[in-house]
Amino acid sequence: MPPIPFSDQSPQFLLEVLNAIPIPIFLVDRDAAVVACNQAGADLAHDRSEKILRRRAGEVLHCINSSLTPGGCGHARPCGECVIRSAVNESFAGRRTVRKKTRMILVGDTDKEICHLLVTCSPLHPDASSALGLLILEDVSAVIALGEILSICSHCRKIRADNERWENIENYLHHKLEVDFSHGICPECRASYYSD
Repeated sequence: MPPIPFSDQSPQFLLEVLNAIPIPIFLVDRDAAVVACNQAGADLAHDRSEKILRRRAGEVLHCINSSLTPGGCGHARPCGECVIRSAVNESFAGRRTVRKKTRMILVGDTDKEICHLLVTCSPLHPDASSALGLLILEDVSAVIALGEILSICSHCRKIRADNERWENIENYLHHKLEVDFSHGICPECRASYYSD
């Protein structure tokens, strides 16, 4: 049986498909204000989807620059170099931005967090009066963390998590990458320490 084309599916089915995608997807207007989003988009914003509608992308993501001026997202000096805003502008010029890297500083509940994203934005122009952009944000912070140069103590093998705090490698990787460890003995150590 051939697959049913998306055009023949109900809007509810398409909404369920979008919500099943684990990557944040936003529909945005010319000012990068969110018109709609999937569940992963609401999760990224740490908010219910109805609270993020009609708010600009930087405000939704809690970008540090969105709080620098009374005008909010898009009005601070650093906003001129924002990859998300640039991608949205490109989409309204009829061009697509695909997986362009950016680094954002986000304001969390207790401190600042650096987030690395791949930004994709494509134009959606059903008609000129209701033009929208499809904005997709892939969080690649964990992958970037793997490429960082880490300071490690040459004696105890702890990793410097910040300028003041050192933690064992298992805790550091669990905190940064949600990696869990089990312990074993490699063949060389088995031969050296347990040769009998």
